[in-house]
Order: sequence, then structure tokens, then C-alpha cells
Amino acid sequence: MISALSGWLKNPLLGLIAFGLGAGVTFVLGHTVTQAIIAPLCTMLAELGQDSCQLVFLSSQEAFMTLIRQSLVAGLVLASPWMFYQLARLLAPTLWREAHDKIPLFALASGVMAVSGVMLGLCYRAPITFAPAIEALGTMTDAVASTGLASNYARAATIMAGGYGVVLQLPVVVILINKSRRMHRARQAEESA
Repeated sequence: MISALSGWLKNPLLGLIAFGLGAGVTFVLGHTVTQAIIAPLCTMLAELGQDSCQLVFLSSQEAFMTLIRQSLVAGLVLASPWMFYQLARLLAPTLWREAHDKIPLFALASGVMAVSGVMLGLCYRAPITFAPAIEALGTMTDAVASTGLASNYARAATIMAGGYGVVLQLPVVVILINKSRRMHRARQAEESA
């Protein structure tokens, strides 16, 4: 009984450790991560002739919440392959033995898709989303407007990156579930024949 309980508790605990590790590393490297997030914005502002591109927080609470938000998104993205692996193990009884060796491959694909989604959100989608606001700033010379934009950009880009990271994993999940259902039906047909 105790060994079954320890096995039941071990898997979610390892997922929480992966989440905490990702969030902790991002929290420690917060300034570097924030600069990487706003780098596309700074590039677009530099093309418009504005040299000022820095985050200005009006309160320490705003700075802290930005750091926490980035840490939570990074923890979710870094823990997602483990969560996907656990989902695949949950579906494993419905898979044939030949498919069990593919579970780590699916977990790896999930991690690659999560990182690809984050990069897509940060480097491609967030700059396109903020392009109209940046073009409107091209006529302004006020540095305060651009720093306010940088704060809003960092907040929105972080949420967008996390969303893209999670959404791009869905095809891998759907493929695994579909494969599980097909194998389960084939096994039932084989047993009834």
C-alpha cells in the first residue's frame, strides 16, 4: 500500500520540481530574460529612430509581478514535457507494447513544440501585434511613451509566449490520443474475432 502511494505521489512531485526549477531559474535570471523579451521591441523602436528602450516600472509591485509572470510561464513551458510524459503513461495501457517505446519520443516532441511556441510568440507574433502602436510612436519623441510601451509589451509578450508554447503542444497530444484510440479499437476487434 505504501509503495503504491509513493509511486502515485512521485510523478506529480517530479512535475512540480520541474515547474519549480524552470520558474526558479527564470526568477534568478529575471533581468536577462526581460531584456530578451523586449529585444524585438527595441529593434523596431531603433528602426524608427528612438534610442530609448528600457522598462520603467512605476512601482516595485509592477516589477515583481512582471518577474513572477515570466517565471510562471517559463516553469509551465519547461515542465510541460514531463506533464505530457505523464499523460502518455496514463494512456499507455490502451497502447500496444510496440507503442510504449514511442512515449519518450512524444514527450521530446512536446518539449520541442513548447520551446518553438515560445520562440514563435516572442520573436514573431508579439512584434506583429504591437506594430501599430510602435508605428504610432514613430511620430512621437517622448521617451516616456516608449518606456510605457515596453512595460506593456513585456507583459503581453510573456502571456503570448506561454499561450503559444501550450497551444503548439496540442497536435502532439491529439496524435497520441488518436493513436491510443485506434490501437484500442484494433485490439478490441482482434479479441472479438
